[in-house]
Amino acid sequence: MHRHCEPEGHLGDRFLGRWAWCDRPANRVVLSAAHGIVGLVDNGQGKIDDLLAVLGQADNPAFVRVACETGSRVAWHVDAVVGPPTAPPAWKPEIWEYEPVTFIAAQVSSRSLAAALSAAGPQVLQVDRYSLTLPALSQQLTWWKKPSRARYDSVALPWPTMIYELNQPGQSQIRTPSRYLIGDDCPSFFSYERAFRAFFYGDFAGSPGQNVPSHTAVIRLVNTAAWLERVVITPTHMDVHVGGSDVPGARVELNAMTYRADARVGDADCVRLPLPEGLPDGSWLFLSREKQWLDYRAIGEYGQADLERAGVEIELPDDPETEIQLLLSQGEGQQVEFKRQLPDRSVDSKRTVFKTVAAFANGSGGSVVFGVEKDEATIRGLESIDVLHERDRLIQLTRSVVTPPPEVETRQYNVDGKTILVLSVGSGTDAPYGITPGSKDRPVEFYVRRGATTFPAKPEEIRNSVLARARQVPSRPTWLAG
Repeated sequence: MHRHCEPEGHLGDRFLGRWAWCDRPANRVVLSAAHGIVGLVDNGQGKIDDLLAVLGQADNPAFVRVACETGSRVAWHVDAVVGPPTAPPAWKPEIWEYEPVTFIAAQVSSRSLAAALSAAGPQVLQVDRYSLTLPALSQQLTWWKKPSRARYDSVALPWPTMIYELNQPGQSQIRTPSRYLIGDDCPSFFSYERAFRAFFYGDFAGSPGQNVPSHTAVIRLVNTAAWLERVVITPTHMDVHVGGSDVPGARVELNAMTYRADARVGDADCVRLPLPEGLPDGSWLFLSREKQWLDYRAIGEYGQADLERAGVEIELPDDPETEIQLLLSQGEGQQVEFKRQLPDRSVDSKRTVFKTVAAFANGSGGSVVFGVEKDEATIRGLESIDVLHERDRLIQLTRSVVTPPPEVETRQYNVDGKTILVLSVGSGTDAPYGITPGSKDRPVEFYVRRGATTFPAKPEEIRNSVLARARQVPSRPTWLAG
């Protein structure tokens, strides 16, 4: 495992390795000398002068995105990632210039950024060929400590960060353009808000419910000491790969409702945790040192479709017998349902099976296992069937009953000489998914999965399913790659 080696005095080590935010009643939250990282709390209030002192300690790279008024070059919003070991994912230098507003992405130094972020008065930040004026900022700031690959951050980073939100004193609402933004050598948009989210966050879809932030500046300081880089889960163990410049000796801890394990990282930058009964429900991974967390991952909160973005890989065995035994051992749950028999031609039989298929597609995917009793213990098998015909029929029924048709796959397994069919359903990208088990002229029925049971979907559940897909950041168009 490659380890990122940082020069002496790298900002990530200096800030998060030798300094900590501590809660002092007299000064609320202040910067104090200490060994370790964040102290008792993971968010709080601080002073801009303390942040600027840290930014100015070493000349580290700062990858900034800025929105400014085209004529005056007054900055409306600055978003900076400071001190990462490499350029942030999907970040590249570029300029989108429109008549009322200009968006700029460029690399600057942490010291020049510190000089421009001031409570004393307006300062100038040189970004590419532009001299931008940053307004005077309030002495008070808000900070947050976030893990790597944080699920709900607009900017997804593979490293843990300290995030600082800076505002102007008594900041009033910026009068942003209300017209279309039409570009010459850059994309055009119907609104400033859509252009902003596309440039800063790669959100070209205009995800509903996502607003432009009101903060004047967001500074993201990367902790390069140690982070959870990659997690590989197998039927018998979990391999946790840790990246960073100060990895040996860090503690990796697996916590769940029914099982716990931990180990110290050695020179190999990887630890192996045993999973005697597979991955337990509600699994959390913590990376820590000296009773302070460096990074964490809530594996149990991720659906299968989200695991890749969380840096989690599932290695399934090539042995079909082991594969089906693992599936059967899970029991019915959020992503598994057992059926005694295959659906017949009746409307009720189709509804019983394919409402669960639709619910899986509306959620994180799942598997319907045919040939197993509902007691989850008795394997009856499917007798006297044409396996190839039934596999094809399941796929055709899915396409005719579920709308829109989700991605499905059928597999055959033999357990103790008995035939089992498994219909695997992917997490759909075109939610909401519903069923029309009878005539296509009848209203579509929508369902969701709650635990081990399929329920008719409430209106808010249908809406949330659609919004969850809309928030997924699409890959950038090929014409913007480079």
